[in-house]
Amino acid sequence: MASASPARRVAHRVLMRVFEEDAYADRAFASEAKDLDARDRAFGQRIAYGAIQMVRTLDEAIERLGGRPVSAMDPPVRAAIRLSAYELGFLGGVPARASVNEAVELVKASRAGRAAGFANAVLRRVAEGIRPLLDALPESTAREAALRHSYPDWIAETWWDEWGGEEAIALMRAQNEPPETAVRVVGTG
Repeated sequence: MASASPARRVAHRVLMRVFEEDAYADRAFASEAKDLDARDRAFGQRIAYGAIQMVRTLDEAIERLGGRPVSAMDPPVRAAIRLSAYELGFLGGVPARASVNEAVELVKASRAGRAAGFANAVLRRVAEGIRPLLDALPESTAREAALRHSYPDWIAETWWDEWGGEEAIALMRAQNEPPETAVRVVGTG
């Protein structure tokens, strides 16, 4: 029997805790990822935090392409689909079939296992259309930019009014970039 990777299982649990239990992402991740090796930890953190950060945009894409409101999905199904949609829309290097299969395995392992076929069907449509859809999202108004960059409307509108559209969009883009990894060498001496 196939099983989702350890990194994806952790990321799935983090999304469940954040969106269903109102947990803080960093605390949920720290407790869930304590047994992961460095590589799995880095990947799990990237997809968990990325899916959380881009949830508004992901939900729009999932609803448009999947044809069903995200809010109507069982929480474990919703979390698995969001993770896979994040990988498909925002990460390179992961084959679509692998991402879809991993999400289906997460659904099968959950109490919502009967929804595996549904998740597979939705994610196949998402895999085919998410990149073109994301690329086509407009950003000529504050509200459009908020949806494209996964920000609340009020933040986009405040920045738009304060700095203008170009600066507001640049700030949204910059804040959606993954943080740099920094290594500090502590000298002995």
